[in-house]
Amino acid sequence: MFEYAHRQTFLARVRRRSIQFIRWSPVLIVALLLRNWSESFEAFHSWTGLTLDYPGEYRLDRHIELTVLGLLLLGLGVRWRVCPPWRTLLSASFRQWSTLALAYLLILALAIFITNDRAFFNDFRPIDPMDQPRAWWIFLATLLLGAWQQEIWGRAILQSTLRRMVDCRWIAIVLNAVLLSIDQPGHRADTFCLAILLGIVFTHTRSLVCTTAIHLVVDLSLDVLQGGPSWRPDG
Repeated sequence: MFEYAHRQTFLARVRRRSIQFIRWSPVLIVALLLRNWSESFEAFHSWTGLTLDYPGEYRLDRHIELTVLGLLLLGLGVRWRVCPPWRTLLSASFRQWSTLALAYLLILALAIFITNDRAFFNDFRPIDPMDQPRAWWIFLATLLLGAWQQEIWGRAILQSTLRRMVDCRWIAIVLNAVLLSIDQPGHRADTFCLAILLGIVFTHTRSLVCTTAIHLVVDLSLDVLQGGPSWRPDG
């Protein structure tokens, strides 16, 4: 009798998780398709108003599109209770995210120094906002929107949907990291590690502000180590 009850409980759990997986799979597929829509349909770039004739504008244009589309899809996710509510997504204490960002920055600097002790001696050439105001604003907008849209899609939408599907936060974090690293053929290892870190932070805080702040620190520190943005007008 005990074995029969245990078997029925196990089958009910498997049935429930299978229904959850099938129920939320279309949401994940749609999110993945929409996330790559701007690269698949390049003819729709004109609505942002950018001319795309200046270095860095194409990347900014794509970030604008993904930010707007991500916010629309995130709004539906919040309404359907797939994603955390807006109040949770947009709330974070300064002490919380700054401590995490500083800790990760120290780990990143230590890892880079161990692997390449000359990495900190690169010629850093910051953009002068007085001499190149357009490049300065494009760089800032690209940096902010890039981190923001990646957190909207990577954490708030994809990770939240995966957690609904598999009903396990750790499996959702790993699966999300795998999906995000597939899109980065030249940086799969570091993308996977960063996705794991930000996934853990998002699981505990459920805050886009917190993960975006850490993402900004990472992107900015990498730009500094590389001597500035790769699309510099004089580079």
